[in-house]
Amino acid sequence: MEEKRLLSMMEGFKQKAFDIFLENGNISPVAFLVSKKYIGIMPLAFRDDSEKEMSQLALQSAAEKVNAEAVIMVNEAWVAFLKKGQSIPDMPIRDMAEKKECIIVSASTKDETITMLTILERTPNGVNLGETEVMHNTEDSFTGFMRERLSGNA
Repeated sequence: MEEKRLLSMMEGFKQKAFDIFLENGNISPVAFLVSKKYIGIMPLAFRDDSEKEMSQLALQSAAEKVNAEAVIMVNEAWVAFLKKGQSIPDMPIRDMAEKKECIIVSASTKDETITMLTILERTPNGVNLGETEVMHNTEDSFTGFMRERLSGNA
């Protein structure tokens, strides 16, 4: 899939996720299965690693059925930025004082994974989209799993 088209789709999904966040106060994880003639939507729900693995397998099966060129996942998350020389605290990010909310849109194709991370800036007047960082070839367990399956290496 052409990168320009993929980034455009990711930007659109990010904006829609932000609209939902403003209305509901949160974003439920969702995956979009993108093929040449089809965009499917699959909600993602898991409470632990076992359920996460089951979601990954269901997503893989769905991607194969529609011959997906890309799988795009949208989620809300916490991020924390460490200062130079600061060690990683032994606690979940959600418990850290300096955390920030963000929208993460990750797209996996057979060739690469692109992650779009946008900070949600809270102000006295509400929430705004902050700066967006686009990172290439980033992987977590979910995106790495999908890229392997889309490339046929699983």
